[in-house]
Amino acid sequence: MILVCISCFIMFMDISVRLQDKFYQLIAFGLGVTYIFQVFLTVGGGTKFIPMTGVTLPFISYGGSSVLTTLVMFFIIEGLFIIRQEEGAKRVKRKKRRRPPQKEALQEKTE
Repeated sequence: MILVCISCFIMFMDISVRLQDKFYQLIAFGLGVTYIFQVFLTVGGGTKFIPMTGVTLPFISYGGSSVLTTLVMFFIIEGLFIIRQEEGAKRVKRKKRRRPPQKEALQEKTE
């Protein structure tokens, strides 16, 4: 379960790094740090590494507002991932417009 939480955090950070807009980067980074901090508090308290704080483990421990907040956090990150995909698609389209296709370039040379 800890590995699943850590992989979610790594995916949050990957999305944050790949976004072009600084505002969206900071949102993804802040939500990722909030998520991993919540996991650290719960796991650290359970293993007696730090004092127990009462923070719930996301999606595992019962708490209505905690589950709702974590769901909203994941929804926002998912939206940022969609924005990242759209930015990548726009970048690919711009590259295709700049370079003429190879076949057309060869036909122009022969004429």
